[in-house]
Amino acid sequence: MKAPIYSLALAVLLATPLPVAAQTVDAEAIVDALRTDLPGRGKRGLTILDDEDVPPPAIDLRIGFDYNEATLTVEARQSIRALATALSDERLASLRFEIIGHTDARGSDAYNDDLSERRALAVASSLTTDHGLDPSRFVPSGRGERELIKPSDPESGENRRVEIRTILD
Repeated sequence: MKAPIYSLALAVLLATPLPVAAQTVDAEAIVDALRTDLPGRGKRGLTILDDEDVPPPAIDLRIGFDYNEATLTVEARQSIRALATALSDERLASLRFEIIGHTDARGSDAYNDDLSERRALAVASSLTTDHGLDPSRFVPSGRGERELIKPSDPESGENRRVEIRTILD
């Protein structure tokens, strides 16, 4: 009788999904997402829309922050390393970027605005201090909970993120 129970336990164990590792950030994917010289992007691409109608190239990165914190986690530092590599690439080296912090919907609007700004500043500081990038290339700002990536679950950790947006001059 024990064999079927062990088989059932093994089947349940194998069917249970394992935790997924933190988002793997690829520097080349970041470069492609932020470039302005691709068709339909930026001022060099041909577009039918007015410049004001075309959103700037951007990427949401899951740069990890613990709940209620603006301190970079170990995983966040790995993501920032890939981001720094991408931003050092010759295809992006002359561009400026807005670093936008976001929070989940827990907490007051004023608190979340401050927290999201501190998160953006933490990323910008790491890019400049730890990776030697020019601070004039970055404009950190916080959006609090106003632009949830998962509005169906406003308190989800997925909403705690940093967005990198190319500044089109």
